[in-house]
Amino acid sequence: MRRLHIQSPSWSLLVAATLALSAACGEPTDGLRITVVKAGTDLTDNPLANADTLRIVAKDSQYNELETLEFNPFDGSANFASLLQPHLDQVRFEAVGLDGNTVIARGGTAFVQLGAGDIDVALFMGRVNTFHATMAADRSPSTLPYPLSGHSTTRLKDGRVLIVGGAVVDSGGGITDISNKVLIYDPNTGLFEELHTELRIRRAFHTATLLKAAVVGAPQRVLIAGGISLISGERLESTRLAEIFDPESMSFSNQLMEMRRARYGHTATLLISGDVLVAGGGELAAGQIVEDRPHLGDLLMEVVHDNADLFRFTDNPQGFAANTVAMIAPRMFHVAGRGAGKLVVLAGGQSINQVHGSTELYNPDGGGAFLQGVELIHPRTHATMTRLGNDDLLIVGGLTATGSPSTATNRVSRFVVGDSGPGVVSEVAVESRLVTGRWRHHAVLMSDGQQVLISGGLDTAGFTLSAAEIITDGSQTQLPPPMRDGRVFHASARLLSGDVIFVGGVSLSAGGGAEPLLHGTLYTPGLIGD
Repeated sequence: MRRLHIQSPSWSLLVAATLALSAACGEPTDGLRITVVKAGTDLTDNPLANADTLRIVAKDSQYNELETLEFNPFDGSANFASLLQPHLDQVRFEAVGLDGNTVIARGGTAFVQLGAGDIDVALFMGRVNTFHATMAADRSPSTLPYPLSGHSTTRLKDGRVLIVGGAVVDSGGGITDISNKVLIYDPNTGLFEELHTELRIRRAFHTATLLKAAVVGAPQRVLIAGGISLISGERLESTRLAEIFDPESMSFSNQLMEMRRARYGHTATLLISGDVLVAGGGELAAGQIVEDRPHLGDLLMEVVHDNADLFRFTDNPQGFAANTVAMIAPRMFHVAGRGAGKLVVLAGGQSINQVHGSTELYNPDGGGAFLQGVELIHPRTHATMTRLGNDDLLIVGGLTATGSPSTATNRVSRFVVGDSGPGVVSEVAVESRLVTGRWRHHAVLMSDGQQVLISGGLDTAGFTLSAAEIITDGSQTQLPPPMRDGRVFHASARLLSGDVIFVGGVSLSAGGGAEPLLHGTLYTPGLIGD
C-alpha cells in the first residue's frame, strides 16, 4: 500500500510539505516531495499567514478525487494512508488555505508522472483576488527567455502550457523578428523552458486549437494555423500554412498543411465532430519589411476574406477540405464561439474600413452553410467572446469604429444560440458592464463557469491598461488590484489550479514607447461557491 506523509518545517517565509510515496512492501521505490511555495512579488507576504487549515486534494488522471487532507499548516505533521493507489501513473494536487470557512489562498499542480526515482514538485499558493509574479520553486522570479507578442498559449492535458511563436518588437513597438521558438510553462516548477523543437515556419498572431483526442485518454494535439510569417528574413506575409504539435513527441508534424487562403486576424473554432472551422481574417499588403520596423498595431491589409477553411479531423490523413466555405460578410478581428449546440457564431469584426454589427452562423449539418444571424446591439471589432458554464456567449468590449481608440466600448452583450438560428442577443445589466472601455484585451472564464476575467488591452487613448475587471452576468463588476503592468498583444491561459497565467506582450506608454514584457503574471481567483 502506498502512503502519503506530510511534514511542516519552518513557516517564517514559506510553507513546505513533504510527501513520501512508498511501495506495498514498505521499501521506498518512488519519492514525491511537494513544496508549497507562496507566490507573490513581496516575498514576506505569505498568503497562508492567516490560514488555520490547509486542504490538499489529490486527483487521478480522470480528475477523480482520491483523498482530501486537512490539517493546520503550522502544527506539526500529518499522515494519511491509502491516498495513492499502486496502479496510478499520474496524480495532481489542488490546495486551498482556509481562515475558518473562508478561502483565502489557492494553488495546485499540473499532473505528476509517477515512476522510479525521486520527484520534486512545487505547489504554488497565492492569495485569492490578487495578481502576482510567476515564481520558480526556489522563489526567484520566473521570466520568458526572450520577449514575445502575438504568440499563443494552450493548456495541454497534463496541465503544462504550450507557448508558440510570436513577434519580437523594439522599444518603439516595431516588429524586428518573428519567432519559430516553442516554450513550455510547467506549473510544477514555475519555469518557462524552451523546447528543442521549432515551428516549421516563423509565425505570430496565429490560432492554436486543442484538438480532440484520437482515442479516449490519448494526448490532444494542437493545430497551429495562419498568422503572420517572416519570409527570407525580411518581409512580412500572412500565411496559409498550418502544422500540428504532438505532445507525445513534443514536436511538430513533418508536413505543413495548406489552407486555401492566407489568414491573419481570423478565428478557429472546434466543432463537436472534432473538425476546426478557420474563418475570415485577411492578407497583409505587400512591401512591409522588418527593416522598416512596422508597428504591431498598424499592419496594412490588402484584402479581408469572406470565406472559411475547414480542417477535417476525421479524415485520414488529416488536412483541410479542398474548397473554402462561403461566408455572408468579409470579417477580420471578429469573435467566434459555439453555444449549447452545433452552430458556430461569427460576430462583429470588420472589413478594411467598416465595423460590422452583423452575425452569421455556421451549420456543420446540411452541407456546412453559413446562415444569417441577428444584429448585435452595437457593432464592434477587437472584442472578446467567452462561453459561460450555462453555454451563453458573453461578448465584451471592442471598438465601434475602425482605427478609432476613442470608440472603445464598455458594453457587454449576451448571445444565446442552440442548434437553430438565428440566436438572441441582449445587453447584460448596466452594473455588469466594464468600468473602462477597452479593446484588444483578453477574457478568460474562471473555473466556476460564471466569472470572466478581463485583462489588459488598450483604452480610449490607445494606451495599455493595467486595471483588470471581473464580470459576472447580473452581478456588480469587480475590480481586483491592478496588474503589475498594462499589457497588449499578450497571451493567457487558465491553469489546472484555477490560476490564470499572462505571458508576454508589450506595455505602451503615453510617451509612445513600447516595453516588451518578459515577466509572467498569475492571477489567483476567488470563486463563486467557495
